[in-house]
Parts: sequence; structure tokens; C-alpha cells
Amino acid sequence: SMPNKKQAKRQRIPTSEEDSPVQQSGVESMASSQVSLNTIAANLSEFAAQTSASFEKLNDSICHLSTDVKSLREEVASVQESVGAAQEEINTLKKENESLEQRVTDLEGR
Repeated sequence: SMPNKKQAKRQRIPTSEEDSPVQQSGVESMASSQVSLNTIAANLSEFAAQTSASFEKLNDSICHLSTDVKSLREEVASVQESVGAAQEEINTLKKENESLEQRVTDLEGR
């Protein structure tokens, strides 16, 4: 049966100072949530630090590689220039050789 108004007033309602089972599990749940949030925050902070360190290393590597690539390009250009000069010298020597061979033929024909 339904309690009447007088019985309802007599029912004891836990106060905030008392540890009712519902309040206790709520506090435990909040404490557990806070620990979980703190753990997540610590993990995120550690991950951010590791990511930042990795990014700095990667950036340094990119700078070194860029310098190496620039140096290699300059070296390739220098080698190409040397090859071009050598090719010109070969052509000049071929012409001199042809000219000398022609003089030898001319001298032999006399």
C-alpha cells in the first residue's frame, strides 16, 4: 500500500554527509573516471612529446638530405661539364689525328 503523508515524512532520506551505497558508488565511479582521465592525459602528453621529438629528428634529416642533394647536383653538374670538356678535347684530337694522317699519306705519296 502507498504510504500516507505522515509515513512519507517519517521515511529517512540520506543526507549528503552520509555514505549511502548510491553516493559511495558514484564517488568511486568519479574517482575511477578521474584516474582514467589523468592516465589518458599523461599518455597524450607523452605521445605529444615523442611526436615532437620525432618531428624534430625528421626535420633535421630532411635538412641534411636537402644539403646532400644540393651537393650531389653540383657534383653532377661539374662532372657533366668535365665530360663536355673531355668530349671537345676528343673531337679536337680526332681532327688533329685526321690532319696528321693526311699529311703522312701526302708525304708517302711523294
